[in-house]
Amino acid sequence: MTAAGEEGHAGRRSPVRSALRRIWNAGAWLPVLADRRGFRWLLSGRLVGAPIVILTHRGRRSGRLYRTPVEAIVEDDASGEVVVSPMRGRRGDWFRNIVTGGLVEMTLRGERFRPAWRELSEAENREALERYRAEHPIYGRFVLWTLARLHGLHGETLPAVAGAIPMLALKRPAGGPTT
Repeated sequence: MTAAGEEGHAGRRSPVRSALRRIWNAGAWLPVLADRRGFRWLLSGRLVGAPIVILTHRGRRSGRLYRTPVEAIVEDDASGEVVVSPMRGRRGDWFRNIVTGGLVEMTLRGERFRPAWRELSEAENREALERYRAEHPIYGRFVLWTLARLHGLHGETLPAVAGAIPMLALKRPAGGPTT
């Protein structure tokens, strides 16, 4: 075994770790499965947190289409923007795919759009996170605490997360839904 205890004989992962990873990955894809008529209410944000956005993006190397569920941190009806953030920061595959030009469409509450996107400044990140925490007092604090621990951030949680984790504003087209 390695010092971290992650690998067993012949470089294989431990069965327990592999099983936990499969369970986690299956749970992470449940929102994509719920993006169907009759089940979309599960993605509305009424149960926990904010609404779920399904991002369809093209792989930067493979060209393959992917559908990734992401929590909408802020929905700004006045500007028509939805703010999302990758939990893994700039290392997140979907974030890197979008930044390299692979965003195909987003689905929010059953409506499909081909949005324009922009990366938010640190001040806009902070404003979005403050609004998120105000709208979801308990869940929002938990999410911010988790992100700070995941990325090894120190100090006050909200400013640390706002400065370290990128956020994207996805703008709905003026014409409305594409499908």
